[in-house]
Amino acid sequence: MKAPIARTEPSRQSSCRSSSKPPQKLQLSEPYTTASSKTVWYRVPTKGITDQQRSGRCWLFTGFNVLRAQFIKDNNLGEFYFSHCYSFFWDQLEKANLFLEGILETRTLPITDRKVEWLFQHPINDGGQFTGISDNLLKYGVVPSDVMPETYSSNNTARLSSLIAKLLRQGGMELRNKAQQGATLAELRKEKETT
Repeated sequence: MKAPIARTEPSRQSSCRSSSKPPQKLQLSEPYTTASSKTVWYRVPTKGITDQQRSGRCWLFTGFNVLRAQFIKDNNLGEFYFSHCYSFFWDQLEKANLFLEGILETRTLPITDRKVEWLFQHPINDGGQFTGISDNLLKYGVVPSDVMPETYSSNNTARLSSLIAKLLRQGGMELRNKAQQGATLAELRKEKETT
């Protein structure tokens, strides 16, 4: 059974693209609605519900739910969950490395350069997209949730992200200072590993 297709009325399509407000009228394919209420009745075949709590990991939960449903079906499992915490750890490590590499690439630019300013204003975040899931899955794999379960910090990422951002900014400034003192790129990369 195919998932329902939601679409706006043709007269509203152009206004929906340019507006952040949801369309006034939404039309669903008839086979997936009841005649009186227009309520969607199609359900994704999965077992159990995942909850991202107070974190910016919706992209990770959505991606894993797609993979999880197929994994449960292929392996004839009951309730099963991948560890979001495990993948989030590697995601944050990769993003931290990306920031520090950006600092190394811009080490000769003035601190007031727009790219340098942007890097220091946005050193890391917990948002993402499906390519982040696939990249990390191919590089680090996945584990069941009982191997690396959720924690308070993984469910409430604001404080964690703030602390990591502060440490990255400090490390970024240290790398820039060492570059100004004449450190080579090889020496800076070695220093980056301890940041």
